Amino acid sequence: MTGGESMRKAVCVLLITLFICSFFLPFVQAEEAGLESGQEKGNGEQSTAAEELCLAGLRFFSEEKFAEALPFFERAVKENPDYLKAYFGIGECNYHLGRYEEAIEAFKQVIRIEPGYAKAHYGLGVAYYKLDRFKEAIEACKQAIHIKPDYAEAHFVLGLAYLKTGDKGSALEEYRILKNLNSDFAEQLFNRIPK
Repeated sequence: MTGGESMRKAVCVLLITLFICSFFLPFVQAEEAGLESGQEKGNGEQSTAAEELCLAGLRFFSEEKFAEALPFFERAVKENPDYLKAYFGIGECNYHLGRYEEAIEAFKQVIRIEPGYAKAHYGLGVAYYKLDRFKEAIEACKQAIHIKPDYAEAHFVLGLAYLKTGDKGSALEEYRILKNLNSDFAEQLFNRIPK
């Protein structure tokens, strides 16, 4: 493996880690704080079984034990079929386990529940990208950016997908956008654009 390939892998791992942490960490902290203090949930009811299962899944997930976390998220959606956090957890666990089709289905469920959730569209785009379904990755990332125009990670993956489809001009446009959003992502994308 060349130094450039190692760097690309490291950047991809970093992107995914940032994506996961930005979604799950606030939930884990809030859920743990509520459980430790015995506080009631926002609607005045004690924690539901689905929330308890999701919290257990989040604990395994935070330790990168994705195979152990997944059944808790799956049981949570059986308890509550519209539980966004649990579906997102299913998507993320399946993604990390290399089960990209299952991740796609879970992210689609998140979008069904909350169509304006940019991170779900981005997760969908990354999973499509991993399956070499670049046109679908482009559409999912475009949707994430439509919802959140300054979503640097989505612009980065969109640029990569454009490159995979041979659209150098659109990849360069994403590079120009990224220069104002995240110089590290901009540089990584620029270095992959054929000269």
